[in-house]
Amino acid sequence: MTETPMTNQFDEIRPYFDHEIQTVCRRLQSHPDIIQAIIAFFFKKYPKWLHPFFRFCIHQYLQYTFRNTTSVSKFQHKLKPYLHFIFKKTTLYINPVNVENLKPQTPYLFLSTHREILLDPIILNYILFSNNLETTRIAIGDNLLSKTYIKDLMRVNKSFIVKRSSKTRREKLENIKQLSQYIKHSIETNHSIWLAHREGRTKDGHDKTASALIKMLWMAHREKSVPELMHDLNVIPVSISYEINPCDYLIAQEMYLTKKEGAYKKKPDEDLNSMLEGVLKNKGRIIVTFGQPLHEIPYLTDLASSIQNIDQQIHQNYTLFPIHYVAYHKLYGHEIAPLFQTTHYSINDQKQGEALLNERLALCSPETESFLLAQYANPVKNFIESKTTQCSSSPV
Repeated sequence: MTETPMTNQFDEIRPYFDHEIQTVCRRLQSHPDIIQAIIAFFFKKYPKWLHPFFRFCIHQYLQYTFRNTTSVSKFQHKLKPYLHFIFKKTTLYINPVNVENLKPQTPYLFLSTHREILLDPIILNYILFSNNLETTRIAIGDNLLSKTYIKDLMRVNKSFIVKRSSKTRREKLENIKQLSQYIKHSIETNHSIWLAHREGRTKDGHDKTASALIKMLWMAHREKSVPELMHDLNVIPVSISYEINPCDYLIAQEMYLTKKEGAYKKKPDEDLNSMLEGVLKNKGRIIVTFGQPLHEIPYLTDLASSIQNIDQQIHQNYTLFPIHYVAYHKLYGHEIAPLFQTTHYSINDQKQGEALLNERLALCSPETESFLLAQYANPVKNFIESKTTQCSSSPV
């Protein structure tokens, strides 16, 4: 959807406009790091002495493919076959649930689980695009955009920047206000938004909505009540469920070192490598479930009840694969047979889940195994607890 630039208020953070796309594509199609990433994925089995030939061919191919790319929509249309190829190689399937309930030409604020830095919004947009729905703008932290070509690649694909590197309290407040106003502006101009329901990835499997996030959204709607805010932004919780988190062993190592040393200092390009790992490695089955719009739920009258409902929807809509139940059994010691009796999974599914979990644990050192187990076990724990909470808190 074309948007006419009317103000420079959001120029620092907004995605690129259509009239900027050709210039950005010319920069991207010749960038050596992008070409090298393509070689690493498609031609990794070939000897390195062939790489100069591949670089030349890839540059020519990208130049030809994106020569007439004059809008964001055309750029995304040309990306779809490549995403389809990658997903065919790295997933068993991607299954959307309740996507038919989304209305065309209607903007939504998708409050989503966040496990993979880059992959989560890519999958959401892939589903929307495949169902002839307008793709969404994507919130991404400036800490992930240290390289110019990554920033270009994100902004040309509808990403807007969340400033996290501010140092003073005043700067942080101004940045939060700007972000809130930009999200409001996007919805009002008929552009959907993807936003993680908490800052940063969920690394321990506990998907908990940050109250600070909802307060940020509220800043541009101060005169509105919570139900009015949810209505104006058209908030929908989204659960993106991976059978395999390709970065699970890396996250387990990070969590272990954080607990052991009190902090974790990332290596240069660590986030970039995690992005590539998430996109290019095996993910098994993926199910994306769209929840119920919050403004349709009459008893959500304040901040606390809204956050509670977002969490309940995310936990109950999160698809639990056999690997999750096996991890729950291993980490918390609950009997596994009663767990599987409440599902449609068979004994064979249970065995496959055990084999898959053992494959993931084999990537870990002994001291990090429990941190990997938590990533798969805690969604089961949250699902069970959310059912209990719903029964005790829902109005009769």
